[in-house]
Amino acid sequence: MVNETKRDLPPPGNVIEKVVAGLPDKEQAFLLLVLADYLNCRKTQQLPNEIDWTKLLNLAKNHEASGILYHQLHPLLSAQPALLPVAQFLEKANSAYLVGYRNRLWYVEQIKAALQQQRIPFLIFKGIELAAYYPVPYLRSMGDTDILVHPADRKRVDAILQQLGMENLDKGSAEWVYSVKNMLFELHAGMMDERELTVEPQHAAFLHRAWRYAVPVDGFVQHRLDISYHFVFVLLHLRKHLLNCGVGFRQFMDVAMLAQQPQLDWQWIGETLAELQITAFAQSCLALCEKWFQLSLPGEKAVLQDHFYQTATEQIFANGVFGETNAQNDNNRVIQQISANRNRVGLVLRNFMVYLFPARETLCLQQEFTYLRKRPFLLPFAWIARIISSVRRKNVSSALDKATRGATVTQTQVDARNQYLQQWGID
Repeated sequence: MVNETKRDLPPPGNVIEKVVAGLPDKEQAFLLLVLADYLNCRKTQQLPNEIDWTKLLNLAKNHEASGILYHQLHPLLSAQPALLPVAQFLEKANSAYLVGYRNRLWYVEQIKAALQQQRIPFLIFKGIELAAYYPVPYLRSMGDTDILVHPADRKRVDAILQQLGMENLDKGSAEWVYSVKNMLFELHAGMMDERELTVEPQHAAFLHRAWRYAVPVDGFVQHRLDISYHFVFVLLHLRKHLLNCGVGFRQFMDVAMLAQQPQLDWQWIGETLAELQITAFAQSCLALCEKWFQLSLPGEKAVLQDHFYQTATEQIFANGVFGETNAQNDNNRVIQQISANRNRVGLVLRNFMVYLFPARETLCLQQEFTYLRKRPFLLPFAWIARIISSVRRKNVSSALDKATRGATVTQTQVDARNQYLQQWGID
């Protein structure tokens, strides 16, 4: 369960104040220090003299790093009686991570056994596969578990997952979503939804090659992605989230952990990044990982300007682990749409219609409309019920603001966003 391996790094010393000097927010700076200590397999040596523990705990919760805080700080917290409530809060969070990880592993093993019995080729990527590269795997938080199968096998696998007690929440074209014991699993016939505005044609071609880089584990059925391919995919996936809903530190930690693996083929990676036209973006990600997590990573890195570093850090903190729903990220999604299609009137109309008449798959994810899974013919009635509910809850104006944001986002905001992305290495 624990993979604590010392790395050949300089001793950290007392670096709290030095890290704080690089950021205006002491709680943010201390959380980054704790993450850096954890990823470097060293214990955090001291607590700051003054810190807002409520704010720090909220930051850790938003980035699903509460278990890491416990792992790093519990000896220091236990030595101070005044901080006992903090220690107890983090201990409870740590236990939840451990139980959740063990439950997920159990279901993963059941899935593997069932697919092996039926001789259905599959591989698992992201999440639980990447956790193995962390110092303590169960502390790598999980959103969902991603399973890739061939399109022709997806219906057979759907039946197997439901036999294992998983409820199918959504049969979208890109992935099918399942829930069991508060855990999500996603069944993919492709690595990523290629309808996303951020997926360029060369990216789609790369994603289509996934099975070429699937390494057999047991001869025929179970596979694992070649680590170099997986590394480039993680960068592409991070880029997608950054451009759309936002991205948190967890995906950058994935990059940092993968980048240190000795079996990576950096020549192939360099050539592939150039083919995908994301070399500059990858170099920015590696440079940020080095600075945030106090690591020495292979590969070429971008030169970070202080203003960009501080702005990027603040925005990553604001995003939370999955990308928070906030005005900034709502604007960013619209700006992405505007950049792809300059017709603002058409964009507003499209978003307005999506708000009024969302797809059945989208509504099925909401508790009040789960009946649509078995009764799709009731979709028009669900649309009407949803509009009536919005009026009763008095949230129509907020929803309309999001739907019509394409008309209210200014060209100045568009230009500022594009300039910021250029600093990331994204044109």
